[in-house]
Amino acid sequence: MHYQTKLKEFFIEGNDQEKSHVLLHITEPSTPSEIKKGYFFAVCELENSQEKEVVKLQNIINEIEESYYEEDVDNSLEEILEKINQQNLLLLKSGATLNCIVGTMIGNELVFSCHGEPLAWLFYKTKSDSHSFMDLLKQGDDTEKKQLFSQLIQGKITSKDYLFIGTKHINNYFSPDRLQKIIVSRPSRQSVEHLQRTLGEIQNNLSFGGLIIKTEKQEAPDKPQITSSQSLNNLFNTQKNTAEILSPSSIPKMRRHPDKEHTSEVLKEYPVNQPNLTKLNNRNQRTVNNDGLSKFWQNFFRITWNILKFLGKGIMWISILIWNIFAFIAKQLMLIFFVITNHQNRRRNIIDNWSKQWQSYKNNFKHLPKSTKALLLSSVFITIIFIFSIFFIRSYQNKIETEDIYQTKVSTINEKLDTMESALIYGNEDTVLTEIENTNNILNTLECKNHEKECKDIKNNLGKIAQKISKIVMVTPIKIVSFNASSTLWGLGKINNTLITYSNNANEILFYDLNTKNTNAETAPNTKGIIDLTIPKENDYALFLTQEGNIAKYNPENKNVETAVISYPNENSSPTSIFSYNRKIYSLDPINNQIYKHDPIQNGFDKGMPWVKEIVNLEEGTDLTIDGDLFALKQNGQIIKLSKGYEEIYQIKKIYPPLENTEKIYSYNDIQYLYVLDSQNKRLIILDKEGNTIKQLTSEVFQKPLDMVIEEASGIAYILDGNTIYKINL
Repeated sequence: MHYQTKLKEFFIEGNDQEKSHVLLHITEPSTPSEIKKGYFFAVCELENSQEKEVVKLQNIINEIEESYYEEDVDNSLEEILEKINQQNLLLLKSGATLNCIVGTMIGNELVFSCHGEPLAWLFYKTKSDSHSFMDLLKQGDDTEKKQLFSQLIQGKITSKDYLFIGTKHINNYFSPDRLQKIIVSRPSRQSVEHLQRTLGEIQNNLSFGGLIIKTEKQEAPDKPQITSSQSLNNLFNTQKNTAEILSPSSIPKMRRHPDKEHTSEVLKEYPVNQPNLTKLNNRNQRTVNNDGLSKFWQNFFRITWNILKFLGKGIMWISILIWNIFAFIAKQLMLIFFVITNHQNRRRNIIDNWSKQWQSYKNNFKHLPKSTKALLLSSVFITIIFIFSIFFIRSYQNKIETEDIYQTKVSTINEKLDTMESALIYGNEDTVLTEIENTNNILNTLECKNHEKECKDIKNNLGKIAQKISKIVMVTPIKIVSFNASSTLWGLGKINNTLITYSNNANEILFYDLNTKNTNAETAPNTKGIIDLTIPKENDYALFLTQEGNIAKYNPENKNVETAVISYPNENSSPTSIFSYNRKIYSLDPINNQIYKHDPIQNGFDKGMPWVKEIVNLEEGTDLTIDGDLFALKQNGQIIKLSKGYEEIYQIKKIYPPLENTEKIYSYNDIQYLYVLDSQNKRLIILDKEGNTIKQLTSEVFQKPLDMVIEEASGIAYILDGNTIYKINL
């Protein structure tokens, strides 16, 4: 019996190639000499590596492959790895961690070697017709780590078994039991697609890779088959220690096999229900009949010639038809042109000819026998009905297909809603968030024209689940004041008992006294286009940032707005936000991916010093706040946390809808939470300093909130929405 090998691979690239770099290498034999040697594969992962170590590993794998498939040379994998071990000890002395498997597959015969802690899991068919699990790498001697490849394992895989080879960290997300259910219950192609999709949704810096190996029988003359437990033990009893096989030795010809004591341990550990790893080696031979081959080619050329003649005639007649159609259309267009322009006074002649032709058709029709007229009219009528029938049937089919697609999608959505309800009961919030996103994607493609009520009910049910998981709280805003400004107000601040607001395309600053309820305005010099406002904790002044990077200072005692001095280390600096902390000013410069710290001077603030000490992507940064650590907000909703100039990991967890378009962020050293204003989704998000969502405040009154003032101690917030300021309870 002959075995055909099938390999299906998957690969997911992580965000940090230095932390985790996966090399997935599969060579499918194509030439006769390569087919004899079967498949070659390598699944390797380098952790905490540099580019030179990645290149070195790639070269090692390429060298093993080239040596294995070298023509006219019968290099075994054992001999090749022995040479590799002698030449590549420097890779083990680097700071990188290597987890790697290299091997070959000839039919159902498997030979492989490994280093580190990769995965090699066998799912084999038991006598009870179910699958069981075996970790192939747990069986070998794992004490020898001085060589690049410290052991060689060989055996046979039957058509009822599956071999999974993967990188180390897959074990963190898929247990053997779960992976077994995925692999044995569906075709290998669907299994790798599921693994690819699931691992691809994991947002971390790890890369993943692996492959599923399966063999299929191809019938051959019956021969005895070995199915005893010895066939399984063969997979491990042929394992050899590198110290005497894959590394240099004073007596290179001698090899030490595992002794009987080790063999008995393996047999004792796996005594029953073991996979049928047979040791049959059948050779298929085929004789070719020369007369039959000659007749085959004669028939092939004859049929090909007839097909070509038929195609040639068809193309010719189609070409003639197309030519006649175009010629007729061109002639009619030319006649119409002559009629319109009366070129060469031919209009009258053309119209007369058309009239004569029409009259001729009418006369000919009148002189036709009644039976012929009836047949002709019937033919025209039937043709019209036939054409309309085609369009009607096609329209009906499209309607049926559309309805089927709709019902399928609705059924899928209902299943996902049930899944989300179950996940909510067990507190599995990650599953709920994932299913909400998937359901929304399906809803966006749902044709609701004829099912408006059903679609509305689905959206309402999804909204209820989303509200539960996203901790959304509806609030009732209290209107404080509405300004009759000529343009939309942009920012908001509060100094003592006075609310301050401004427009980003005017130099007018508006004030509202919460005690007296009075409103007044001040014209700020050289401040047209204010884009941000900051007020220190001491409430003794307010600073306004303009589009040109200048600042103006408001004094609450004399209520004057005066120009202040500030400059930046880079000439092309274009700050988008400023924040006052410990009497210093911090300015966000997205163009240069930098934040500057400015010390106060007599008439303003100094030139500032770069505060960020490493490369950090601050492009499209909109706002910043400080509580000892610095939080920078980007327009896409990403929050970057910096401590002493260095970036730290910070990620918002379990929030729905995800942040997409944000404007403002606020906190301070005496503030417990982090507050983010999402203008697009009309919500104020309250987070703890670890990124957990506490709650989300929203209201149907809000249109597009743009700025906020947070008073956590009082439990209130002021929200600027359009030209109106609201107060809400936190």
